[in-house]
Amino acid sequence: MKNYLIITIGTRDVQTTEKLIQESVDQGHLAIESRFLNQATGKESISSIRLLSTGEIIKIKANNNEQFSNFYIFSSPREAGQYLVQAPTDTTNWLTFPLVKAPLNWLQQKIGFIDYVLTVFTDQDKPVAGFHWKDDTLFFNKLIQKFLQNHPVTEKAFYEDYPITQQPVNIDYQYDHFEQAKGGLLHTNIDEVENIYLLAQGGIDQINTALTLKLLEHFPGKVRYLQQPEDHSVEERKFPRKFLRNINKVKAAELLNRFDFNAIQAIIHDKKPLLLSRVGDLLRNLHVEDARQCYNQLLKSKYSNSGLDTFWQLVNDIGEYQARQRLLFLNALVEYKQEQYNEVVLRLRTLGEVLLGPNIAEYIAEQDIASRKKFDKAVLLINGLSKHLEIILNMKRPEYGWLADAKTLRAIYDYRYLSNVEEKPVTLTNLSDCIDSLRDLRNKLIHSAQPVTRQDLENSLKSANTSIDQLLEDIRAYFQNITGFGIYDTIREEIKALL
Repeated sequence: MKNYLIITIGTRDVQTTEKLIQESVDQGHLAIESRFLNQATGKESISSIRLLSTGEIIKIKANNNEQFSNFYIFSSPREAGQYLVQAPTDTTNWLTFPLVKAPLNWLQQKIGFIDYVLTVFTDQDKPVAGFHWKDDTLFFNKLIQKFLQNHPVTEKAFYEDYPITQQPVNIDYQYDHFEQAKGGLLHTNIDEVENIYLLAQGGIDQINTALTLKLLEHFPGKVRYLQQPEDHSVEERKFPRKFLRNINKVKAAELLNRFDFNAIQAIIHDKKPLLLSRVGDLLRNLHVEDARQCYNQLLKSKYSNSGLDTFWQLVNDIGEYQARQRLLFLNALVEYKQEQYNEVVLRLRTLGEVLLGPNIAEYIAEQDIASRKKFDKAVLLINGLSKHLEIILNMKRPEYGWLADAKTLRAIYDYRYLSNVEEKPVTLTNLSDCIDSLRDLRNKLIHSAQPVTRQDLENSLKSANTSIDQLLEDIRAYFQNITGFGIYDTIREEIKALL
């Protein structure tokens, strides 16, 4: 994995000091050309210097930062930078890079070395840029790269330039252009990136902002934002983490409102909410025991939630099969809220079968009714039951035996109570009748790919003298003690609290 350093070059990134200038004068490299009285400080300041090696005159001005009153910046970074780049190297040791040097020292102490350096600078066309043209930092970029190449942390790095040639203050343009110009960098496999250290305090605000947002977009969790205040030591700002965390909170809230526990796992990284989202996703998919094991991992970290503890106690009391019945109902509620009516039909029709399952299993004395062989064998042992099925279903017993599908289960259920020896459960019967009225919708969906609308649901349920809202409330009453979206509400609110 590689460490990246990205620097935006500004007009203050190359400086000098009164002391360094005087030392270079004494060495015969510079001459002080002119001075002026600084009205702000009441002190005399240098206003221009001459490079003795080339004869070029460079205008400078005092850095107006009070903490650096003896520092000077260049009046025209483009002009001064060009003169300095052309001058012999041994005559430019009076330059200093205070806003870059300290971060490099910090990186050397923290990580040792950088693998890749990208420097961002401006180089505009003069007619378009106007007076801003003199502030372009293309030559400062060369000076800073030379400085970087001689620093232990960046001496072996791969270097790349990113010149800004037009519209430097148009943030829309800069945001799009960085994607186009540096697509290779931005589409680097994130798994190959250790960290991207961003030093974006020089240069133009619109460029820095666009660059920062684009990096956060492509490398979430990898951007380390460095700042070198002129009067403080290097600081790593928490802005990227705060920004991403708040963005993810908004995304997470949207996903949680839809109970999309699967999708939310891609945007949260903290252990507890991540494990809780896995619990929710497993329950949405009816993997009750796997969800319990996942929750047990949370318990090992001394975490507990009374609502979840109560749910697992209920599972212990009623068994996993009946727990899945409840989850099927909750899934139907979620999909109804989301207006996913195809899924509502499939969930309810499945629920209709599993609601009758325990009753049928008890009657035929066979718990594993999902096994065709065992189910058929148990049916044949009930006197007259197979013949009854042939009449009701209008079919001969299949070659491979009876199958526990919806029609067969309902026919067995009715046969059980034909003798009136046992009283037929009214509520279960009514629910089964209502759910059975959705059979045609389910068949059209499965066999003809015909989608289901809310009105289709209402029309089908009219034959059972009910509505979709009433059916869902009747199922809720049947299960008892389910409010709202049950365990999904509990998990959702707990994840929100932990984010």
